[in-house]
Amino acid sequence: GLSRECVAVGGRSVGRDRGLLRIGDIKSPREPPVLELSCQLELLTVAALLARAGLLVPSDSAPMQLAAALGVPRLALFGPTNPFRWRPRTAAALVLQGAGRGPLRAFQPRQPSVAMNEISTEQVSNAMQSLLSKPAARES
Repeated sequence: GLSRECVAVGGRSVGRDRGLLRIGDIKSPREPPVLELSCQLELLTVAALLARAGLLVPSDSAPMQLAAALGVPRLALFGPTNPFRWRPRTAAALVLQGAGRGPLRAFQPRQPSVAMNEISTEQVSNAMQSLLSKPAARES
């Protein structure tokens, strides 16, 4: 299992969107619970939290772009938004979309829309392990 503490941050829609993966499903029961801070932090506080993060698992959102600026490794989850234009473009980032077996390697300007809930917990967990196992995960 993952041996890192998890903190959940996000906007108002995070708590209402039942189609999104739950971080708690990815963590093993032996680990500390997820610290839920959605809708409780201002942007600068989120930036300070991200600066200390070992890994961020965002959807296509402002925290994903902010984490890129801070060099934080990212596992970006894309639903209906096409990752061609907005995907992370660094080695310390992976993109998951739909029911594929693993991270996307090719990006097309036009592709079919896919629901976020088609991404499996196993896909997310495997991609997180891949990013966390890299010796120098943080970008310089």
